[in-house]
Amino acid sequence: MVKTQKIKVSIIVPVYNVEKYLEMCIKSILHQDVGRDHIELVLVNDGSKDNSGKICQKFADMYPESVVYIDQKNAGVSEARNTGIRAATGDYIGFVDSDDYISKNAVRNVIEYFKKHSDADVATIRVIQFGYYNAERSVDLKFSKGTRTINLKQPQWYDVQPRVAPAFIRASVAKRHSFNKHIGIYEDTRYMADVLSEKMKLGVVYGGSYYNRIHYGDANASITTGATKEKRFYLDSPKNVSLYILQEMRTKKELAPQFFQYMALYEMRWRLFHNSHNPKNILSKPEYDAYKKVNRDILALIDDQSIIDFKMFTLAQRIFLLNMKYDTDVTKQVSLNEDGRANWKNVTLFDFESDMTAKITDVHLTRSHVTLRGYFSMYEAHDMHVELRVDGDYRPEYITFKDDTKKKNRFIYDRNGQHGRSFIVHIPVISTTVQSIDFVAVFHGSERLVERFSLTSRHRHSFGYRGDYKIGRKIGGITIYPVTNLLLIRRAIAAIRYLLKLIGRAFRKAKKLCIQMIKMLR
Repeated sequence: MVKTQKIKVSIIVPVYNVEKYLEMCIKSILHQDVGRDHIELVLVNDGSKDNSGKICQKFADMYPESVVYIDQKNAGVSEARNTGIRAATGDYIGFVDSDDYISKNAVRNVIEYFKKHSDADVATIRVIQFGYYNAERSVDLKFSKGTRTINLKQPQWYDVQPRVAPAFIRASVAKRHSFNKHIGIYEDTRYMADVLSEKMKLGVVYGGSYYNRIHYGDANASITTGATKEKRFYLDSPKNVSLYILQEMRTKKELAPQFFQYMALYEMRWRLFHNSHNPKNILSKPEYDAYKKVNRDILALIDDQSIIDFKMFTLAQRIFLLNMKYDTDVTKQVSLNEDGRANWKNVTLFDFESDMTAKITDVHLTRSHVTLRGYFSMYEAHDMHVELRVDGDYRPEYITFKDDTKKKNRFIYDRNGQHGRSFIVHIPVISTTVQSIDFVAVFHGSERLVERFSLTSRHRHSFGYRGDYKIGRKIGGITIYPVTNLLLIRRAIAAIRYLLKLIGRAFRKAKKLCIQMIKMLR
């Protein structure tokens, strides 16, 4: 009887100064429930200066049939992964960062997927972030529909797969490509784009998880965090990753498939919207001009609809990118339909029903006044302003807007400046009449109700006390009404009745238990 060859998965772990987390990572790979005869762990020590090398050697000595240990001079994570790819002998190649780990069933589920699906070269397991957050959280929505193969050519939204970890790739395909050693940030995004472009298929494996450790306050622990102060983050990465992908994947007549456009937008998201540093303070004037140009070059190769449909962007961020792309305020060209949709170039830019809301962040109440603090979750579009109306009357004297007269920079995203302005509303409370507070947006002469709040109307579901007033929740806003002595007395009586009811219930249970014990003793 011919013995069938077992499928082997090679997992490459680049190692650099991670002695604190390395053992946990290695053990999660070697202790897979599929068995070590299916596992080849390739540890590439990229010139670590701590005890990482000794830890690698220890496991290589303990499991010589399963662990391949390579020690090399420091050359960066790309070269470390390339070394691992060349050394790997498995049927499939996976990647795990040395401070992360994988669930016990990860490899088994990946092997089962590839046995049943021959049309995809890449399979990915879901990512669960931990460490900085108080609780673990899954960041991949595409796994909600279970294990399947996604056709990346289809014009639909799906989570971007920009990272090589937690991907598992058919070895013959993985070895045809290499990581660009000249790219220090998002190098895996470019590699994944090259690999996925061959078949445009992505396997989604529901079973198994990749646990991604999120560090905070340690620049060395996260290259993305530490590199935001470096020039390469603003010049080399956009040019050699996003622009490269969009140019390489396009045809003579068409832009790159939407999936690759999403990849580029994902990279821009971190650089433009989640970066606390001002590139003007890091780059010289010629470098800053080059930074502006590469942003525009990237956006020129991205369809407007892709920007609008990208679910990871807020409305303000979408408009910010369109303004950058066309070097103008696109809201000046918007027309408003009767149904409240703002259209631009035959597409819906925003919808008053879903995009325009007033967020209340603080409520302060006294006997005579109510003060509301909050902000508008909308972009301050051209020819649009918000008015405050109390009982239907226009009352500008009751509201103060944050002064935001500075000119917006189309290449630096300002979280405060690009969103709707914050406000403070200070209104006298007249307890004998019901008052309504309306925020009304006036856009191109048309009026739309943004939010309505009511005061001094009774409501049973409350969430707190402030002064002599009670604050209650209500669909579409909040209710605020005085708390009188009569209401307090009624509430106290109700509480006493409930307490007596609980005491009576406890007494009956105790009596029943005593009777049962007496019967048992007899």
